[in-house]
Amino acid sequence: MGNDEFILYIRKNYNCSLTNDRLGRMIGKWILENSKGISKRNDIEHDIPCLWQQNIRAKKTYGTRLPRTASQITFNRNILPKLYDYLDFLGKKYVSNQPWNEWKKREDETEDAGMLELNF
Repeated sequence: MGNDEFILYIRKNYNCSLTNDRLGRMIGKWILENSKGISKRNDIEHDIPCLWQQNIRAKKTYGTRLPRTASQITFNRNILPKLYDYLDFLGKKYVSNQPWNEWKKREDETEDAGMLELNF
């Protein structure tokens, strides 16, 4: 699975203040520490284009863009329940009290022109 899927989960459910890069590193580290037998060299592929970036550019989810590339990690799927507990922990711990529209004001408005809105 790609850590882009885990970042999307956090963005859909929490107003998390962490950047995608930081979330990706934290999630990858957690998976390495909690799934036995993972090899950094053989089980992780870096900078794989995300599927939603191949055909469209998507607007933000909770004010933070979704990643354009992500690491794909092969791991034991038995850790998924604990991994989602960790994702919930990150989303709650690093919640931003700043409203989404305040984040948007600080970014270049022209970059959002012509982007499709994600409706989940």
